Amino acid sequence: FYVYQLTIMWPFFYWKYWKISTCSATVVAVSALITVCVKRLNAKSLAALAEVHTTCRVLRDGVWQLLDSYRLVPGDCIVVEDEHWVLPCDVAVLRGTVIMDESGLTGESLPQVKICLPTDTPQQPFDPSHRDAKKHVLFAGTLALRSEGRAQDPSGKAVAVVLTTGMSTSRGQLIAGILWPRPLVFKFDQQLPVLFSLLGLVAMGYFIAAVRVVSRRWENPPIPVLWSYAQATVAGVISPVIASLLVVGQSAASKRLRNRGIFCLNPQRITVSGKVRCMCFDKTGTLTKTGLEFISVCPISDTARPKQIGDPIEVAKEGRPSSMDPKELLTQALATCHSVTMLDGHPIGNEVEVNMFTATRWSLTQASGALPVITSPDGEVGLSMVKRFDFDHVLATMSVVVTCAASDKFTCFCKGSAERLKSLCDPATVPPDFDAVCDAYASQGFYVLALGHKSLDSRSISDLQRPQLES
Repeated sequence: FYVYQLTIMWPFFYWKYWKISTCSATVVAVSALITVCVKRLNAKSLAALAEVHTTCRVLRDGVWQLLDSYRLVPGDCIVVEDEHWVLPCDVAVLRGTVIMDESGLTGESLPQVKICLPTDTPQQPFDPSHRDAKKHVLFAGTLALRSEGRAQDPSGKAVAVVLTTGMSTSRGQLIAGILWPRPLVFKFDQQLPVLFSLLGLVAMGYFIAAVRVVSRRWENPPIPVLWSYAQATVAGVISPVIASLLVVGQSAASKRLRNRGIFCLNPQRITVSGKVRCMCFDKTGTLTKTGLEFISVCPISDTARPKQIGDPIEVAKEGRPSSMDPKELLTQALATCHSVTMLDGHPIGNEVEVNMFTATRWSLTQASGALPVITSPDGEVGLSMVKRFDFDHVLATMSVVVTCAASDKFTCFCKGSAERLKSLCDPATVPPDFDAVCDAYASQGFYVLALGHKSLDSRSISDLQRPQLES
């Protein structure tokens, strides 16, 4: 279109229409300059936000070396530092546990606990794109709040293997989508070629008519005169400054957005906002009360025959002790069947599990690279976690194996959806009113979970896998 503009403008210079020609040329030049400057400034601002540069400890030739993050390649083993260390690439945790702040990438405000890759299925290759792989992967651009590894690892920190670097990371793919967005096709854009084709036919008719009129007025007019008159007629049909005016408007809107901290690399997208008629927001916290409350638990009454779900037991409230007996299996299940960890004296993890654990008033201690130990408020009961299988969205369950420090008995606790737990349990142990009670609480808007347990033989603990434990 710039070629068309220059072609249209030269007749005005030829006839010495200095005001019109100068104004038109200035508008075209300024609009082109503004477009280039706006795109360059936005690209530089985005590059400054996207750039992650740090140093890390890398295992090269059997020796831990301090290298620049630009020299990392997939397959390198690195030490995951803590104290808000920014991940320079996507990595998978090999040894240890890491607490991550992923708010800068996913918007998740709660810290996420990342665990090491499972060692019980070494024959299965790790697929980073799998839905359950997120609990093992640390993403580039996120912050490592705490890193715990084995005692023999460097500084006792977690060790991870590099999966992807640069634009191949999740953060890189996000930035690539901003830099090179997919084209948006609207009916308005599809109809523009038809409109300009019709205008072109009209302009061609005016062009021929102008040539004939000038030829009749003057005998043998010079070619530049014919061409200039014809071009001036075409300019009346298709203005040469239409595109420039649109660009100036879009650039001005982009500048206003940039002043508010919003960057737009494709100003044409701004006009799309004028077509929005319906918006859908998916953010529970904007419509409901922030946080969750753990209301009560319903134990199974052993005195009734057949077994029934007893009256709900209220959990500990602020300033009141817990009324749950530490020696009861239900209390022990609430205190241990979770993936909560401690950060600076505060429990970190899934909000449901954090509320469930804090309601018991039990304490959690965890040595570097080891599973946690949970102790009752009076200190009489201490449970060591032997195995833990984190929540699986497909199975809708999570399970732990614990043992008491004062005995050699092992117990498996399983937590999950009520429907799933019912299908896993022995039908003889499921109360007849189980479905009715769960449906009643769910109809009131409560988030209902079920707990189950079974005793294990200590000789088979190391050989048991998740399907065997949750059956």
